[in-house]
Amino acid sequence: MVLLVFTAPFIYRQLWIAFFEILYIYRQTEGASSPPGCRRIGDSGIRNLSKEYNKATTGTSPAPRVAVIFQYPLKSGFPIEFQEATITPTGFKHDRQFCFAKWFEPTPVAGFEVKEGDRNIPEKGTQGWWSRRQHWEFLTQRSQPYLTLIKTEVWVPDLSAKGYSADAEYVKSEGCLVVSFPFSPPNNSLKNYWSNLAAKLRARDLSAEPMWTFFLPLNPSVAQIKEKGYGYEKVRIFRDEPSALDMTSEIPNEMLAMLKYCLNSTSDLRLFRVDIRHDRPLYKCAPKIEQLGYQARVGYQDSYPISLQNMASISEVESQVPTSGGFTPDARRFRGNIYIAGLAQFDEEDWTFVRIGKHEFHVSCRVTRCALPNTDPDTGIKDKKSQPFSYIKKNRAIDEGSTNGCLGMNLVPTKASIGGNIRVGDKVEILKRGKHRFVADASPEAHTPII
Repeated sequence: MVLLVFTAPFIYRQLWIAFFEILYIYRQTEGASSPPGCRRIGDSGIRNLSKEYNKATTGTSPAPRVAVIFQYPLKSGFPIEFQEATITPTGFKHDRQFCFAKWFEPTPVAGFEVKEGDRNIPEKGTQGWWSRRQHWEFLTQRSQPYLTLIKTEVWVPDLSAKGYSADAEYVKSEGCLVVSFPFSPPNNSLKNYWSNLAAKLRARDLSAEPMWTFFLPLNPSVAQIKEKGYGYEKVRIFRDEPSALDMTSEIPNEMLAMLKYCLNSTSDLRLFRVDIRHDRPLYKCAPKIEQLGYQARVGYQDSYPISLQNMASISEVESQVPTSGGFTPDARRFRGNIYIAGLAQFDEEDWTFVRIGKHEFHVSCRVTRCALPNTDPDTGIKDKKSQPFSYIKKNRAIDEGSTNGCLGMNLVPTKASIGGNIRVGDKVEILKRGKHRFVADASPEAHTPII
């Protein structure tokens, strides 16, 4: 009895601590509040289009239309599905505006800083050239499939939203990007234990993990950049090294450590935003400035502003891909912006100029495929037999300018289309057809417009 009298307060105290720990964990993970003064646009891109648009529903039609629009605010992150998207010179307004990058330090094996006059200097922009230099290296699912598990939400200012004020932080930055990622901390404390347990109970799934959330100003003003002390760094994007805005300070230190672990980063990890003052100029097969009326350019897209996919073509490819390595049909693997229904398979491959809704686009080249589609967009697990990459490389090497397989087309918006919107249901009209030849060389000297 005496023991109970002395231990009861301690037991009740621990229960209260546990209760408040659960509340804290809920608020830090699933219970994150909405950005003040903003409303959410778009929905999480959870739809497996391959289950909805098969051969029976995507055959020849007199009026092919836009079936789905996806944007990927974080490069290689999970998609967001939109009913409409605003066209900018670099693509859709919220597409590929942010990326993670890790610091690369040359090793004695990789090479060393190249000196002037070195006879063995690799070609500038090649992997051998980069391996000899310190630089920030952008991350994609090619090396870090975990990125597909990182989900984003776009929130934009709204006069009717709770907490709206012209002086509110996210109103001044034209909105907010909410970033969430899964991570299970070790069960070495009461806080971590409850965090993991709460996630499983909430989802009714023993494999569920806590989701950790942080906010990013969508497009910080010059004053906000100065006030927050954001810096600028050059970040490698394939052959380019554009200036980028370092916004890593917006990630709490605890969460940054989690992300470093999940992204296998033993060096420094940073989060960057496109520096709108320094977009990457685009040459390759894009129209020349004299024809386009402006210099074609991109943000953190691989090559071109907008990618288009034909659901009938995807369906045909998926029907041929071996599934023994775990491959499951899912059109999201190909990470297009615009998915079209109502076309014959591969009809898109000789398009050179199209109208979508009220807006016209140059169709500059085919999309050459890398191994990224091998990653399941829902799980981050790579196919054991390197599918569908292996099948596409073997059976879809149709462009004489590339040895890689092709699926999809790359678009450049006309000057008149900039500021307009593409919507789900928009009619697609093929205005011109012609022959394509892919150009891999990104230098101005190799510029070979299709039109």
